[in-house]
Amino acid sequence: MKIRKSTIIFLLFLIISMGFAQVKKVCQKCEVKKTNNILVTYEHTAIISDFPKPFVYKIKTNLFINDSLAQYLYNKKTKIVRSGNYQTKVGGQHYINNYYFDKKLMKEQRIMGNNTIRAKWTPDYHWTITDETKTINGFRVRKAVGNSIEVDPDDPAYFGKVYAWFTEEIPVPAGPDRYVGLPGLILEIEYEKSTRKTVVSEIKFNAKYKLKDVNGGIEVADKDDVIFYFHKHPKMIKKILKKSSWW
Repeated sequence: MKIRKSTIIFLLFLIISMGFAQVKKVCQKCEVKKTNNILVTYEHTAIISDFPKPFVYKIKTNLFINDSLAQYLYNKKTKIVRSGNYQTKVGGQHYINNYYFDKKLMKEQRIMGNNTIRAKWTPDYHWTITDETKTINGFRVRKAVGNSIEVDPDDPAYFGKVYAWFTEEIPVPAGPDRYVGLPGLILEIEYEKSTRKTVVSEIKFNAKYKLKDVNGGIEVADKDDVIFYFHKHPKMIKKILKKSSWW
């Protein structure tokens, strides 16, 4: 029995189409795996220039991402820096926060010696996504511009604009330093008026990680008392911490 040429072509087309469909299905599964259980390590740097001899302060920070939240850990220890007969103190700061994707809610726990304060809020960033691109650690990233949050805008030390470089190759709305809400993982943070910078150094997929509890401590109403280094209401925070230390 002879098989028509058109039939053979149709069968070949059907086989190839099924193959492509299967590859697409496998790739979709891979993509789901890729965007879950990610452990991102960043290097956070700050150039201290108002000292007899400028120096760079560096620490490692971590961001863990699963299918429901991203947890960020920042642990900056107090450090005494000496240069000849001069010395300066770099203050420490320790905090852990969770960003819940479905509720778009941030919960943060700030550790202060033997005491802990915490706050929760809905991040409200007004990002402007630009056409500027570059490559970081092999990922294509785009630049987004917003307003920084670490310092009060009325403070002379305000950081100004924040520049977030994010990649849509890892489509999760998370990032370091409390910055979230973009259509991809933030790999780099820099500022308009500050030498501080946070850049990704390593990304591990299918990582094992035990989430930290961020529900302990005394809850405060204003998130800026947790975010700002010197708090928004320092007298109130001092009173809270003094009271809690007696218990």
